Amino acid sequence: RVQAVRSGAQDFLVKGYFDDGQLAKALRYSIARNNILRRLEDTQRIARIARDGLAEVFGIKLTVWAG
Repeated sequence: RVQAVRSGAQDFLVKGYFDDGQLAKALRYSIARNNILRRLEDTQRIARIARDGLAEVFGIKLTVWAG
């Protein structure tokens, strides 16, 4: 289990030791994490566009931190 998490797994199910409810929960959480990641990437893209637009209009260099 620890090895799975160290390898990057966000969740894991042990073959033969999970039921429909646990599978459904793992799938819901996976979809939610994916949606959150997508929104974060969209927000970062918008921030870069805004930064680049301001830099062009005002002739300044701006840095956007994401982390």
